[in-house]
Amino acid sequence: MKMKTCIACHKEYPATTRFFFAGKTNSDGLRGKCKACMVLYGSERRKSKEIIPNTDESIKKKCAICGQEFPATIDYFFAGYCRYGLRSKCKKCFQSETKIRKTTPKYKQKHKEYGK
Repeated sequence: MKMKTCIACHKEYPATTRFFFAGKTNSDGLRGKCKACMVLYGSERRKSKEIIPNTDESIKKKCAICGQEFPATIDYFFAGYCRYGLRSKCKKCFQSETKIRKTTPKYKQKHKEYGK
């Protein structure tokens, strides 16, 4: 059986998808890091990207829709998936935009099975 060395931990494993994730860019079709190292890398990366919420209300942020300035805190702009945890729209504008989007025929067609 063909063996492959992990580029992170330098351990040798059989070159199979049991030990390595698939990788299209590599010649053998497997990623360079073993699955254990990839899981460890992913958890460390998520921890490093944790958002520390701003509590200083003196820092202001302008809403991209209404143009009003609000404190740049999670009370006005929170979105866990955005950079720094703050979206560009205030909560009020984001909610009204969402409500409008949900009334469109395209949205209703796409989500009709969930409303039953």
